[in-house]
Amino acid sequence: MKFRCHIVLLQDTVDPSGTFDGISKILLVCGAIIGIIGAGVIFYNWSHGKRDIERDVALWFGGLLLLLMAQTFFRTMFGL
Repeated sequence: MKFRCHIVLLQDTVDPSGTFDGISKILLVCGAIIGIIGAGVIFYNWSHGKRDIERDVALWFGGLLLLLMAQTFFRTMFGL
């Protein structure tokens, strides 16, 4: 009986905002890596004569914007 009550007490002390902060930092790091790789690919295509890169730039920028907006959306949605 005491063991079961102890587990319930441990579950009540979990802080969801700490978990979300960790996930938020992971999303920002992933966004930075994707941004650097995407910028390199776009620069490579542009320097090798591909003149129609507007679509690539729009997709790259939209993906990064989606990551930032998802972070803000979840923070607002769950009230963290």
